[in-house]
Amino acid sequence: VTCVQLSPDEATLAAGCASGAVFVVALHNESLATKEKVLHKATALVGHAVTAMVWDERGERLFTADDTGAVAVCAPLLEANKRRLSTISGSLFRAAEPFCRLGTRVVQLDYR
Repeated sequence: VTCVQLSPDEATLAAGCASGAVFVVALHNESLATKEKVLHKATALVGHAVTAMVWDERGERLFTADDTGAVAVCAPLLEANKRRLSTISGSLFRAAEPFCRLGTRVVQLDYR
């Protein structure tokens, strides 16, 4: 794990890895009797270490960046909700394409 980011509501944790994978995990909630659960695995940056992550203010989108300057965004919670509502079976793990390539290592992201 190269970086972690807690969602604004503190119910979800994102962990970026040296492999470029990003795991989004719903945290244990004793009052709701829920256990930790992987909600999403983003693979847009696979092959390059994730160096920075930030959630938007509502915790719906997660922006990630890597050591080559690629920046990607995914909406893991929205996608997880769509899957629960859908009767069509699909893959839990979906890739998002990088939307920006800066050409140099990204060490910090901020969302405002």
